Amino acid sequence: MPMNMKRALGAISATALAALWSVPAAAAWTLNLREGVTELSREIYGLHMLILWICVVIAVAVFSVMIYSIATFRKSKGAVSASFSHNTTAEVVWTLIPVMILVAMAIPAARTLVKIEDTSGSQLTIKATGYQWKWQYDYVDEGVSFFSTLSQASNEARQINSGIDVHTVENYLLEVDNPLVVPVDTKVRMLVTAADVIHNWWVPDFGMKKDAIPGYINELWFRADKVGHVPRPVRRALRPRPRLHAGGGPRRRAGRVRQLARQPEGCTTGRGSPGGPGRSRNDDDECQRDDDRAGRERGVIDQMSASQTHGHDAAHDHHDDHDDHGPAKGMMRWLTTTNHKDIGTMYLIFSLVMFFIGGAMALVIRAELFMPGMQLVDPQFFNTMTTVHALIMVFGAVMPATVGLANWMIPLQIGAPDMALPRMNNFSFWLLVAAFSLLILSLFMPGGGPASGWTLYPPLVLQTGDAFPFAIFAIHLAGASSIMGSINIIVTIMNLRAPGMSLLKMPLFTWTWLITAYLLIAVMPVFAGAVTMLLTDHFFHTTFFAAAGGGDPVLYQHIFWFFGHPEVYIMILPAFGIVSEIIPTFSRKKLFGYDAMVYATASIAFLSFIVWAHHMFTVGMPLAGQMFFMLSTMLIAVPTGVKVFNWTATMWRGSLTFEPPMLFALAFLFLFTIGGFSGLMMGIAPADFQYHDTYFIVAHFHYVLVPGAVFAIMAGVYYWLPKWTGHLYDVKLANIHFWLSTISVNVLFFPQHFLGLAGMPRRIPDYSTQFADWNMVSSIGAFGFGLSQLLFVYIIIRCARGGSPATAKVWEGQMTGLEWTVPSPAPYHTFEDAPVVK
Repeated sequence: MPMNMKRALGAISATALAALWSVPAAAAWTLNLREGVTELSREIYGLHMLILWICVVIAVAVFSVMIYSIATFRKSKGAVSASFSHNTTAEVVWTLIPVMILVAMAIPAARTLVKIEDTSGSQLTIKATGYQWKWQYDYVDEGVSFFSTLSQASNEARQINSGIDVHTVENYLLEVDNPLVVPVDTKVRMLVTAADVIHNWWVPDFGMKKDAIPGYINELWFRADKVGHVPRPVRRALRPRPRLHAGGGPRRRAGRVRQLARQPEGCTTGRGSPGGPGRSRNDDDECQRDDDRAGRERGVIDQMSASQTHGHDAAHDHHDDHDDHGPAKGMMRWLTTTNHKDIGTMYLIFSLVMFFIGGAMALVIRAELFMPGMQLVDPQFFNTMTTVHALIMVFGAVMPATVGLANWMIPLQIGAPDMALPRMNNFSFWLLVAAFSLLILSLFMPGGGPASGWTLYPPLVLQTGDAFPFAIFAIHLAGASSIMGSINIIVTIMNLRAPGMSLLKMPLFTWTWLITAYLLIAVMPVFAGAVTMLLTDHFFHTTFFAAAGGGDPVLYQHIFWFFGHPEVYIMILPAFGIVSEIIPTFSRKKLFGYDAMVYATASIAFLSFIVWAHHMFTVGMPLAGQMFFMLSTMLIAVPTGVKVFNWTATMWRGSLTFEPPMLFALAFLFLFTIGGFSGLMMGIAPADFQYHDTYFIVAHFHYVLVPGAVFAIMAGVYYWLPKWTGHLYDVKLANIHFWLSTISVNVLFFPQHFLGLAGMPRRIPDYSTQFADWNMVSSIGAFGFGLSQLLFVYIIIRCARGGSPATAKVWEGQMTGLEWTVPSPAPYHTFEDAPVVK
C-alpha cells in the first residue's frame, strides 16, 4: 500500500477514535444495564453480564485466530497454500463446544425466566392502561384511578423550533404529572393493557417489561427495595396522534431447439482421443491443447472442446445477419430483454437507486436525532421515514441486489445458457419497479405514508391515510416479484446445470440461493395473507386483528414474524454464499468443509422457521412458549458458528492477499460476528425484556444487515465487476471506499449498543438529554457512511466506461467456477453448448 495512502488511513482512524474518546459522557461507555431498584432487576442484570462476557471471551478467541491468520499467512510472507480443506475431528469439536456453552447459558436463563413469570403472592394490584400520550393507573383494591401524562414543561420544549433549550428543562421527557407511586418492599402485580394501539409498559429500573395490547391483560411483578424517583414508563414508540385521514436480446426464434446436456461432438473427454469423423489433425491437436489447459487451470472442469469453440464461432458468423445475435439497441433493449445479464444489471442498478433513496431517509432520521428536541420534522413524518426507509432497504435494496447477483452469476456458475424462464424474469423485475414507485408515491398522499414501523403492526397501521391501500398493493407486487424470481432460480438450478455438475459440486453462492429461493416461496405468501387481512380490516370491517370485534392483534405478529425471521436469512444467506466464494479465492486454497457449509446453510434455513416468536417475548406468551423459542434461538447459533469457523479455517495456512473483495469479506466476517453475538444475547428471554424495543435491537439488526449483507454485496460487486465489464477498476479508490465505509459504519452503529443498554427506546423522534452525546456520534457516522457510497458509484461508473482489460481469470487465486472459464466481459450468450464437469 503506498505510504501516502497509509497516512491518510491513519489520519482517518485517529480522527474517528478521537471523536469517540472526546465524548464527555464517559459513563455511557458502560456495558451493563441501568442499576435496578428491585431484586429481580439485579438478577436480570447479572444474567446480562454473564451472557455478555461469555460472548466477549468467545469473540476475542475467534477474532484472535482470524487476526493471526491474516497476519501470519499473508502471501507477501512467503506462505504456501496448503491442502488443509477438511478435518472431521475439528469440525465435530467446534460444533460440540458451542452446544456445551449454550447449555451453560440456558440453565441460569431458564431459572430466571421461571421466577419472572411467578406473580403469586402479590400484595398490591395495579392496572395500567396505555393511551396515545398517556397512561391510566387503577389501584384495583383501593379504588383509586388517575392519568399520568408528560409534564407541561417537556411538552412545550419538544415543539418544533420552540426556542426553548431542552438542556434547561429539568428531567426533559422524564418528568410526568401524577406519577405512579408504589410502596417499598411490597410485591406489586401489574395488569397491563391498552385502549388504542400497542404500547410498552417498561420502567427500566424495575427490570420488567410487557406489551400493553388491546384486548389482552398481561401480568408482571416487581418489588422495589429502594426509596426514590424512577423515570416514567417508556413507550414502544412516540406515537403520532390519529388523523382524520389517517437474459439478453429479443426472444429467440420459434422452433429453434438446443440440446444442452449432450456430450460435445468431435472431442471426447479422454486425453489424446481421436477426433470425430471429418476432422483434421489440426482440429484434434487443438482439442488436445484445450484439454491440457483445462486440467491445469481448474482440475475438475472439462474445458469446452475445440469443436464447441469452432462451432460457437461459426454460430456467431452464421448469426451476424440475424437479430438474435446480440442485444437490441436503445431503450427497447432494457424494456424487453430476457437475457439474464441485462436483467441482473437492471436489478443491481435498481437496488443501488433504492439504496440511496432509503439512505436519504436514514439521514433525515439521524439529522433529527442529532440533538434532543424537535428541530426538523414532526413526529408523524419521522415515523413515516423510519417505516419507508426500512421497507425500501429490505425489499428494494438488499433483496434486489442479491437477486441481481443471482441473475448474473448463477447461469455462469452452473453452465446454463440463461435463466430457465426468461420472460418471467423480465416481468418479475418490472413488477419490482412498479411496487416501489407506488410505495414512494404514498409519501405524497393525504395523511402521508405508513408510519407504523416496517412490521406494520395493527392497530397503529390502520390509522394510515389514503396511502394505506397503495402500500399494501406495493407489498403484494414486491412479493409476487420475489416468488417469480425464486421459481426461476429453482427451475434453472435443478434443470440447467452442466452435465456432471451434481448438487454437491455447485458453487456455494448457487447453493445458498437455491435454499433462499425455497425460503422465499414458503414465506412470501404468508406475508401476503397478513397484509391482505389488514386490508379487509381497514376497508371491509373484518376484525382479524381488532380486539373489539373478537380479533387478536398478536395474531398478526405471529404471522408477520413467521415470515419476518426467515426474511432475515433470505437477505443474509446469499451473503454467506458470496463470502464463501471470495475467501477461498484470496486465500488460494479450497473452502474448508464444503459439505459442512452446505448442511449448515440448510440447517439455518430450517431453524429459521421455528424461532419467529423470539421477536415477541414481551407480548405475554406462556412460560412454555418462551422456553421453546429461547432454546431454539440459541440452537440456531450452532450452524452459524460452524460457518464462521469454516471461513476462518479456510484462511488458516493459506496464502492471503487483500484486494477490495477480500477486505469487504473480512469486514463482513468480523462485524457480522458482532451482530451474531448480540443476537445470541437477545435470544435469552429474561435479558431480552431489557433489550426489546431499544436501540440495542437497532444496533444488532443493522450490524447483521449493513456490515453483514450490504458489505457482502459490495464484496461481490468488486469480485465480479471485471467479469461483467471486461475492465479492471481502480483498486486504490476501492480500498479507500472500504476504509471509509468500515470506519463510518462502526461510528454509526456501535454507539447504539450503549444507547440501548442505557434505556433509549427505538423509533422515537425525541429523547432525554442523557442520550445526546452518543446520538450525535451516531449521526456523524451516518453522514460519513452515506457520503462514502458516492465513491462506490464513481468507481463502478468509471470501470464500466473503460480501463485496463480484464483477463478471463481476473484474480490470482483458487477459482474453480465456470464463470472464470469464459472471457471478460462474459459473452452476451455465454453457454450455447453446455460445458462438461468431471
